Amino acid sequence: MLKGTIIFVEENPGSKSEGVFPYIELDGGETVRIAMKDENPFENSILLGFEGKRVEVDGRFNENVVFIATDIKELAEEPKEAPEETPVEPEAESTLMEENKEKTEETEGIPEEIEEIPEESKEN
Repeated sequence: MLKGTIIFVEENPGSKSEGVFPYIELDGGETVRIAMKDENPFENSILLGFEGKRVEVDGRFNENVVFIATDIKELAEEPKEAPEETPVEPEAESTLMEENKEKTEETEGIPEEIEEIPEESKEN
């Protein structure tokens, strides 16, 4: 099963194999060539109805690394994105910078990594 957006890409302009071919742009950004099982690959009438829509497709990859879809359905929800950062007010940013400066001053001279005590020193 793949989830992503159906897009059409023009390929091989000016050649005999020139055409517009369907792909699914996966939520991670990768694109995979797609075709519907038992549909004329030069018409893509089913996939054209899903162009620009987020879908879930079932199927399998063929020997040419084309995903042959046996079922397709439109998804209502958008892909999950990282939440937007909340802007920090200038006054709060200034306070945070002061707090970090104080913590840095408190820890100056303390090594970041504490070395392990040699075994012979532990016995004393």
